[in-house]
Amino acid sequence: MAMSVSISAKHKAVECNACEALAKLLVSEEVSAKLRTNIIKLISLLGESPKGRAALMHVVPTLEEISEQGRFAPPDAEHAALLRAHAQRALAIITWTP
Repeated sequence: MAMSVSISAKHKAVECNACEALAKLLVSEEVSAKLRTNIIKLISLLGESPKGRAALMHVVPTLEEISEQGRFAPPDAEHAALLRAHAQRALAIITWTP
């Protein structure tokens, strides 16, 4: 299922510190693998706007750890691969420069 968020909603989310909250949840040990995947999807969506990219630059090291080293990888190999793929996509979006 594809998610879509309007540009104005992305800007409002960034202005309301949603990026900071998502960054904290991303590294929380209490978050399930499925929720962590959804957090990364939301980070990708917010990172599509210039303000979102700027606000999310501090999560790049964590996303790199997830995509390259398998940090927070669940025991299920299929879900671990999915988590890594979403982290790689989020990295590409956030670090993209127009």
